[in-house]
Amino acid sequence: MTLGVVAAFALSDWLRELVVLTGASVLLVNRQIAPSDLLQHVDGHLLLVLMGLYIVHAALAATHLPQHWIADQRAAGLERQKPLWPCSWSRS
Repeated sequence: MTLGVVAAFALSDWLRELVVLTGASVLLVNRQIAPSDLLQHVDGHLLLVLMGLYIVHAALAATHLPQHWIADQRAAGLERQKPLWPCSWSRS
């Protein structure tokens, strides 16, 4: 099973999301391992943190806030190659 999922990731042009969902579905309907045993190993707190991270990432990507922040920093004279050092501020 694991080899099939890894091979699908590496060798196929299928969407990663579909490969993961298919692998998880096969594990849950598998008769050799009870779904309750699989779900006991899921870390719910980690899933919540990851979901929150994806929500924040999507919000920042949709609003283009990081690009605006970088433009504001450049306008203030802050160079990204020398972050937060006193010599990185231009004197103009």
